[in-house]
Amino acid sequence: MAKRANGEGTLSRRKDKSGKTIGWRAGVVVGYKPDGTADRRWVSGKTQAEVQEKLRGLQADLHTGMVADTEGLTVSAFLDRWLEHKERTTPKQNTLRSYRDTARLYLKPTLGQKKLEKLRPLDVEHMLTQLRKDGKSPAMCAYALRVLKMALRQGVLWQMVPRNVADAIRAPKVERKEMQYGRRLRSQHFWRLQRRTGCTRPSIWP
Repeated sequence: MAKRANGEGTLSRRKDKSGKTIGWRAGVVVGYKPDGTADRRWVSGKTQAEVQEKLRGLQADLHTGMVADTEGLTVSAFLDRWLEHKERTTPKQNTLRSYRDTARLYLKPTLGQKKLEKLRPLDVEHMLTQLRKDGKSPAMCAYALRVLKMALRQGVLWQMVPRNVADAIRAPKVERKEMQYGRRLRSQHFWRLQRRTGCTRPSIWP
């Protein structure tokens, strides 16, 4: 049996246990694995028309080189790759430390186990909602979103994702009083840290 060409799609119904159609699914061959089986990317939806539209978009991304081999890669693993990249390109250690802390404390707990290829704007919105429920300030939520946008922007450049889904989310509004209070706290912490360690530049603290 001949192998399917890259970009060739298949469309099928999704059925429940009774055999009733509950949606549609389509797959695109993006290459072949070492064992010879097809490596596919999948899209799904409630209607045939919806899935056909998603299929055309996926095929267009494949033809323009915007579909990378990220199958199974989690957001957590992607953030680790991005942080390794920032280690080579970010000269300021305090800035790099703030990226690591933000990824570890705020991004990974909510988004870390999500598959990168399945990350959607609603997932990012859920992360911000969860951070607010956990008592994080609007300023901290806004910074977490900013770091995520930076990471996904690099993912687009690496052609690991076709678009930056975090760009669809608006940052929480930060009141001026909170900004001023946050600056005072960071300043006070910096001077205490400087006396203990001799550090000459403040870090960005949550």
